[in-house]
Amino acid sequence: MKNSFGMVEVAGLALAVTVADVMAKSANIEILGLERTNGSGWILIKISGDVGSVTAAVESGAALAQQQQGLVSHKVIARPADGLSSLWNPLKVYEALTAPESTKKPNRSTAKPKTSAAQNSTSAKPQASKPTATTKSRPKRATSSSSASVAAVEDKEGSKA
Repeated sequence: MKNSFGMVEVAGLALAVTVADVMAKSANIEILGLERTNGSGWILIKISGDVGSVTAAVESGAALAQQQQGLVSHKVIARPADGLSSLWNPLKVYEALTAPESTKKPNRSTAKPKTSAAQNSTSAKPQASKPTATTKSRPKRATSSSSASVAAVEDKEGSKA
């Protein structure tokens, strides 16, 4: 007999665990997982099994969630197409998440830029820029009238000595 796929979407993690427990106890099904959906704290409970078991489990889980005022949606796909099994196959999802780092693509922000051999041999480190000879130093200006008068007094005393 071909497997079917069932989903119950509820609001909140505690209700999702409770509904999954009721579904597992009410029929001979396999819980594929709990998936957090985007927004509002909704959780999707995914199950599989034969058509009658999945239908009974989804109905019992939806009834409990409706009673607790947390049911968002529920659906049974009686005989899904062969290509759809990759959407909820927990083994493929687990393998993708636990794949070694060497098989994953590097993140562009952390990847080092490639340099050629010519670039490596010509310069090891970039040189800091030095001031050029054309830079002229400006004389300091007095910021207030009192400092200008002090400078004038010092000039007069220096010329007398």
